[in-house]
Amino acid sequence: MSIVLGAFLPHAPLLLPTADPAHHKKLQEAERAAAHVAGLVYAAHVDAIILFNPHAVSVGNTFTFNQSPTVLGRFEELGDLSTTVLASGAPELAHRLKERLEPRFPVATNIPPSVNYGMGIPMLAFQKLPQQPRWLEISARRSTVADHQRFGTSLQSELINAQHRIAVIATGDITSGLSEAAPQGKIQGATSLRLGWTAAVKRNALADFILGLSGEQVEAMAACGVWSVAQLLGTFNSLQTKVEVLYDGAPYGVAYQVITWLPA
Repeated sequence: MSIVLGAFLPHAPLLLPTADPAHHKKLQEAERAAAHVAGLVYAAHVDAIILFNPHAVSVGNTFTFNQSPTVLGRFEELGDLSTTVLASGAPELAHRLKERLEPRFPVATNIPPSVNYGMGIPMLAFQKLPQQPRWLEISARRSTVADHQRFGTSLQSELINAQHRIAVIATGDITSGLSEAAPQGKIQGATSLRLGWTAAVKRNALADFILGLSGEQVEAMAACGVWSVAQLLGTFNSLQTKVEVLYDGAPYGVAYQVITWLPA
């Protein structure tokens, strides 16, 4: 079985090393949890990480595979001109998966010069590993939650008997708008979404919960993690997993979690 673990990680700008120390401190526990996930990846001898980034460029509204041989994370869009993160890509894997899924889904490949914070910030947790895995970024697209989960399920069928050991990571926010401190201010329904998500994780029933959300709800609450987690949960479709929440917090009105899924 080549899918050796899954994880959900935040891509909060407060995790950047250049963030105001007072703000950065709010996410220290999340940072430690992400480092623990990196340790699990290293211990599992992972060859490649597939990362679902809801903010990656989607070419023509497709599920877009980043085929770059080198992955460079830059953060100018967040006002950080000094931090970078560099890793090897997985262009052969990207090409093979795109070719296999093309008859079933709108897919494309691209070779961007760099990746944005949606991938770059999670990569920061892995940069101190003595042996670096290769990275493959896959975008979301404008579609339904169910379509994203079906995409993940089709991806599973291509990965489950692969020769390489694969980790699957989703990145994003559970919801914004929990308080006026959030970037969009307080959003009606955000607290209910967070509570429902948390209860579903405890029951290992997160897939059922997010399938009940409409695209309009997801966009209104800036719940970008729903798209990437739907893809991730598709890759674990029908597989028995042990779920563990390593971090659960909502600094400045935005809900984040660090979650792992390990094959049982």
